[in-house]
Amino acid sequence: MERVALIDFPKAVFFDWDGTLVNSLAFLTKAHNYAKTQMGLPLFAGDHEFQPYLGMPRDALYADIYGARGEEAKVHFETYVHQYHTEGVKPLKGAAELLELLYDIGIPCGVVSNKRSVFLREEIKTFGWERYFKAVVGAGDAPEDKPSAAPLLFALEKSGLGVDISDVWYIGDTEFDVACAKRAGARAIVVRPPYEQDKDFNVLPHKPDLIKNSSYDFIAFLQEMDAFPKSRLIAQQ
Repeated sequence: MERVALIDFPKAVFFDWDGTLVNSLAFLTKAHNYAKTQMGLPLFAGDHEFQPYLGMPRDALYADIYGARGEEAKVHFETYVHQYHTEGVKPLKGAAELLELLYDIGIPCGVVSNKRSVFLREEIKTFGWERYFKAVVGAGDAPEDKPSAAPLLFALEKSGLGVDISDVWYIGDTEFDVACAKRAGARAIVVRPPYEQDKDFNVLPHKPDLIKNSSYDFIAFLQEMDAFPKSRLIAQQ
């Protein structure tokens, strides 16, 4: 579903994290259920009940789930995450191949997430992905979190790449990611995670420029572009 013809190769690609490069839905549900248990609150019945909160601005998420007890919940949640996140969060299929491909053809990348950057950096290190990212921006690093444009613009500045935001592609999996990209002036790309294959992003106020169903689908799209160096083609999955 390409709304805008993407005929020019990006000069930089920035990624959301949870749901885009890594599968963390089950882990985050467990982490919030740990916090709820400590606070004597009803648990999420399953991943599907927490799923609508994925990608939501951090403060809004805690206010919505925990109300006035949001700060207390953060302490319990982060206690669980600190202990288990590097083993509970796993790369999505095709994510490593996509990052390696962009690295190989010289397209610089970064991460812009509503997860705290301390957790992002630990997970990036666990996967051995440090070399792929020129900048990592998490919750609270910019004046506002997504869906504001601020974290993406801050990440681009922090990267020192010196490219125009209109030449940047931002890849995510939620309406917050699309809104962030559009407000910043970047191209908005959706790569759906396995649990969002039927979601219609084109009914949202901010429309993505491109929608793909996996990192492998996005790799195939890149390789079909005229500007792609054909000597770097990789086998289709």
